[in-house]
Amino acid sequence: MMEGEGTYIWSDGKKYAGSWFRNTRKGFGILTMENGKYYKGEWDNDERSGQGEFYWGPDHYYIG
Repeated sequence: MMEGEGTYIWSDGKKYAGSWFRNTRKGFGILTMENGKYYKGEWDNDERSGQGEFYWGPDHYYIG
């Protein structure tokens, strides 16, 4: 069971590094996608939730 802090890498190249609770992403974490996009911020029940930053290219980002 994934619990606490750790990193998981999917076979398609995505990587999540952060907090886990009962096999779900919960708390702060960074999800990096194979195309260079990434999200860093809060997670709850395996979904982005609360404050975070999403970057999908130069000059293309959302913070909130």
